[in-house]
Amino acid sequence: MHTTPLELIYAKKFRLPHRSANIIQGINMVAAFARHAPHVHAALFFSDSIPDRNRYLRECYGVGLDALGDSFCASTRLRGIRYGYWLLKCMHAARNPVVYTRENTELERALLVRRLFRKKIRVVHELHKLGREGGGREDDAFMSLLSRADGLVFIDEGLREDVCARPGCRVPSLVAPSGVNLDAFYSRTIVIPGPTICVGYFGTVTPEKGVFLLAEAFSLLPGTYRLKFVGPVSDDVRAGIVHRAGEAGGRIEFAGYVQPADLPAALADVHISAVPSVSPDKFLSPLKLAESLALGLPMVCTPLEHLKRLVADGEHCVFARDLSPRAFAEALIALGSCPDLMNAMARSNRSHATSFSWDERARRILAFIEGIAD
Repeated sequence: MHTTPLELIYAKKFRLPHRSANIIQGINMVAAFARHAPHVHAALFFSDSIPDRNRYLRECYGVGLDALGDSFCASTRLRGIRYGYWLLKCMHAARNPVVYTRENTELERALLVRRLFRKKIRVVHELHKLGREGGGREDDAFMSLLSRADGLVFIDEGLREDVCARPGCRVPSLVAPSGVNLDAFYSRTIVIPGPTICVGYFGTVTPEKGVFLLAEAFSLLPGTYRLKFVGPVSDDVRAGIVHRAGEAGGRIEFAGYVQPADLPAALADVHISAVPSVSPDKFLSPLKLAESLALGLPMVCTPLEHLKRLVADGEHCVFARDLSPRAFAEALIALGSCPDLMNAMARSNRSHATSFSWDERARRILAFIEGIAD
């Protein structure tokens, strides 16, 4: 056990503005780590189009610079060089450094610097998916890389099982699903179902996320249902959704991209959160799940095994019987036709969301790191 407080270095080249989910997750994790650890370092690179960096962070993510620990801020110009120098400086100066990585390239970099410095530096890597499919040398190289980390953090139990069952991976590990900002998402008032039921989908609107399946399911719903997409969508995908919805296409609303902090307001009129998928083997990040819970939204989900480990059928959501559009439509009708269940599910989800808060996640990860032996 270390007596010197750890210094956590979140090794990621944050580039802002950026719409990806991993930026949302990363910034929230830095803020949560900073609330529970004395020394947290991060590097944020801002476009010159952002004149007030603190205001931008508050409006977009709901956190200011003062909440991000010992943040290094700079322009995106020469980002690679500045980031490399910042990382070397942090790893060299820290008395009890822990480098926290998410990308494989950052894990490789941290392990290389540790070897060059010949210094006790714990390296912890967070996994959201496996390496490249296909096995062979690439798979062996990926597993060799993971085996040199001091700790692994998985967002799903199934993902940990897939990795840790492989030969050569005996690294301490923790399962910690993606989190949610409870204060921001609790601001949404739970909507009482009326004669019209609004089904909402939020996130990037792409075919691999199951949006075409959702459109086909929506075409089978009664006229009392409407569908709302909140997230960036291309013209081709928008046209594909409307085409697949058929006559119901006129009841579809595309709200477009909204800042993460504005998501609760954008979903103020939604009654049911749709979480579709197109493959039983396609991993779906728990971020959307955690946010739906905190928003107090009953959910309809495709029956993915890793989702079943996080939420209960009939208590937090209704799982479709299979991955077909008809099964998803039947699940939406079953939930939408039972307002008492929707209200009970909304309350249950708000309570269940506390297990997915960024603060809870940060506390668990920090305790895990403290328990990793040198």
